[in-house]
Amino acid sequence: MAQEIRKLEFSLPEVENALRVFCAKTGQGIPQSVLIRMVSDPNSSSRFSAFFQGDQEIQYPLRDKDILTALLVFCQQSEIPVPKSAQKIVKAEGEKVILYIRHG
Repeated sequence: MAQEIRKLEFSLPEVENALRVFCAKTGQGIPQSVLIRMVSDPNSSSRFSAFFQGDQEIQYPLRDKDILTALLVFCQQSEIPVPKSAQKIVKAEGEKVILYIRHG
């Protein structure tokens, strides 16, 4: 059976926007400075780290389900269709965060 695989790329400003909306809705605090990079760490319990600009870089750990939820809300607000039943995987790659969607 054929499967559809989509790759959605999010810039750091888009990820920052998504995280701010997510954290506001969940009551989590988030640094008020600019997001400068995202790192995936498969060996960590949080799995992602967001780094914000400051006198020293501010590291903000995130669970993969939190970043996924933030990006899905961003997609919904931006009217980007994402099938509910699809398998979704999030990875940080360079200056972008990638959402892979497998459906079918």
